[in-house]
Amino acid sequence: MRLVLHLVPEPWRTRYEDEVTHALAASDRKLRDSLDVMAWGVKLRMQRRPYRYAVGLALGATLILFYLIFAVGVIADEGDRADMMYLGVLAIGIIGAIIARFRPRGMARALFGMATAQALIAVIALITGLNGLNPVLEILILNAFFVALYAGSGWLFRQAARNEPPDPALSYEGQSS
Repeated sequence: MRLVLHLVPEPWRTRYEDEVTHALAASDRKLRDSLDVMAWGVKLRMQRRPYRYAVGLALGATLILFYLIFAVGVIADEGDRADMMYLGVLAIGIIGAIIARFRPRGMARALFGMATAQALIAVIALITGLNGLNPVLEILILNAFFVALYAGSGWLFRQAARNEPPDPALSYEGQSS
């Protein structure tokens, strides 16, 4: 932002520079504080076994999928553009985790969404004939493996959510309309 201020004419820049610098520092503090709170919440949740196992299962499945996409090829041969559809599964997981702020209930939804997307990609690949020389059974088994891993991780997140108190940010009790 300071770089943008240098594009503003001198009289205006000196007049507003302190206010903009102060506003940026305050917003930076708020962002840092919110990230600290989120990291603290994840640290507390990681002490619970179902949450820890769910994270491990999801990360393990994602790393294997990532390897298969770029090194081996899932739908077709290595480097085939059809395999790039699986990046959507990874994007659903990343965006879902950010939206859920790593809370178990939201993470369960994100992982079930990833499992659904994984299954849909297999269906799309088989319907459109993108599988090339790979046998249909191979694609079905491989995708079913990842669907099971992501669904299992979602189930573990759901188990972790049972022991967690409801989120006060989502509660409507005590609020006047």
